[in-house]
Amino acid sequence: MNHFARIQQALPGAELDAVLLTCRANRFYATGFDASDTDGACLITPDAVRYWTDGRYIEAARANIAGADIGLCDQQHPYRDLFAEAVKAHGLKRLGFDDAYMTVADYRRYSEALSCELVPASALLTGLRAVKDEEELARMREAQRIADDAGFDLVEIAPNAEPPVCRIMDYGKFKYDQAIKAKQARKNQSKIEIKEMKFRPKIDVGDYTTKKKHVLRFLDA
Repeated sequence: MNHFARIQQALPGAELDAVLLTCRANRFYATGFDASDTDGACLITPDAVRYWTDGRYIEAARANIAGADIGLCDQQHPYRDLFAEAVKAHGLKRLGFDDAYMTVADYRRYSEALSCELVPASALLTGLRAVKDEEELARMREAQRIADDAGFDLVEIAPNAEPPVCRIMDYGKFKYDQAIKAKQARKNQSKIEIKEMKFRPKIDVGDYTTKKKHVLRFLDA
């Protein structure tokens, strides 16, 4: 399952000629194909889709991504050059990118190489991913059924992520493990002990000497 059409329909409203997806989550949402974090990129224009990956995933991408032109990234054809060629071929002027995920180094590299304006588009993709179609809802219901049948729970573990992240787990065991970790963290915390010594103006010489020794011992401890 891919969401090329949904993303293409959203481009005019965002005043974008295309979007370049380098974030793993957004690539998966667009293509329905998963690869490791940095191994893949997807360019979506109103009338075309291009997907690039390295030699480890090229055959799997060709077999699993329908409706996209699949290209190989290697030492002779790095992502930067492939993007620049595509921007020129499609005449792109405003290109959306994964601003919430792209590194500063990558942004500088691409902004220097691409003859177009790079426009933040993470908010656009987050909004699209938050709206589930019937197939996605069916998968969520199936995930809940699998969890129930296995005696596990479908737990929202990152509610503040965009979109939120859920995991199938034994929630009771998860809470127990969290409590153990918290207890261990408290145990490993450095304890700060405050000690004080009072000297009065009319203190006796003997008392002064004794208290001075105590202070020196505190400092050496």
